[in-house]
Amino acid sequence: MKHLNLLILLIGLTACISSCVNWEDSFSNGSLYDTWKIENLREDYGLNSVTTLLIKEDRTFVKTITYQQPNSGELVGYYFFSTGSYQLDGNIITFCLTKLFL
Repeated sequence: MKHLNLLILLIGLTACISSCVNWEDSFSNGSLYDTWKIENLREDYGLNSVTTLLIKEDRTFVKTITYQQPNSGELVGYYFFSTGSYQLDGNIITFCLTKLFL
């Protein structure tokens, strides 16, 4: 269930591409610092779209969306790359983008 909640958090971050967003969720800070992934098959391209969110303890994050081969996981290319910082206030996390590359 913990992973499902954080995956929902990742989807919320995907919607935020130009400013900050507040996202309320229940998590323990010790389990927040990790790499979270969502993988979806894009049948129209025959590739997996992989959204990755790396949350670091130094209050920064890196988010990428890549395309990979379905069976091998071989990287085909990047679609989206962003970096930024975040703030924790109780169980509210605020992501602020500093760089966005499309």
